[in-house]
Amino acid sequence: MARKTPSDAVPTPAPPNLDFRAPGDDAWYEVRLAVEEDVEGEAALRVMYCNFSGALDELYPADRFASLRELEEFAGRFRPSSVQLQDEECGMVVEGTEFCASHTFGDRDVRFYDAVVESVRRSKHRSVNGEAICNCTFVVIWKHGPLAGERTPINVQDICIMEQKWLQNPTLDHFLDIARNRLNGNDKTGKQAERYSLRPMFREKNHYAFWIDNLEKDLSPITMNDFIYGQTSLSSQLELSYGVLPVTSCSGMVHLRTEKDAKKLLDFLLDPAHIVVSSRGR
Repeated sequence: MARKTPSDAVPTPAPPNLDFRAPGDDAWYEVRLAVEEDVEGEAALRVMYCNFSGALDELYPADRFASLRELEEFAGRFRPSSVQLQDEECGMVVEGTEFCASHTFGDRDVRFYDAVVESVRRSKHRSVNGEAICNCTFVVIWKHGPLAGERTPINVQDICIMEQKWLQNPTLDHFLDIARNRLNGNDKTGKQAERYSLRPMFREKNHYAFWIDNLEKDLSPITMNDFIYGQTSLSSQLELSYGVLPVTSCSGMVHLRTEKDAKKLLDFLLDPAHIVVSSRGR
């Protein structure tokens, strides 16, 4: 949950990290996601905690959800990553403001929970090397976790502002679609079609994208991008989703700059006359 810095570089678009409210301690953690499939095509969502050992990764099989309500409750545990409040921004925190705040248990155990501001004690900022340092104190009521309902004074460095606009995360959406299909009774009939189909196109902030399944696991993005350009003259970026399980294929998310380009590529790939087969027959 660190402050983001702008960059002049334009990297390949990637799904943003999310915050995840862990079932174990009910605290928020920044995570990365990956969808994995085993040799039988059973899917699971791998939740990888940022800045923690991979041994703490959690795997959520698509078939673990007994109802759509249970699935939606799981989806509600994800949200866009919060951003650290800066000292000069403390004026935006007033009574009734809800945000994500840190609390330290012991010496180093820092965890994040949602809280609401009950009162604010303003203090004059001091300046260090030309930068404003906030001395205000915020009394908050914790909404969940071990301190739920309790009041605690905190400072500006403990506050992270929650993103109000949901940023679409294709990996999470992909997994939720698989789980919903299972619950709707489409798993057996839809699994094979799903492995050979294109995901619906969706719009990101400044580009369009869609998923392609059943790709060779060792396919390189450069090879795929060159193939697309050679067949359609379209410039694209492919982001492959690799699993750690012994699978025979992988999925890829294709990014294009405009809706027109995305539709053109979709039309090409969906055309029955364009059957794309790898050297291994996939």
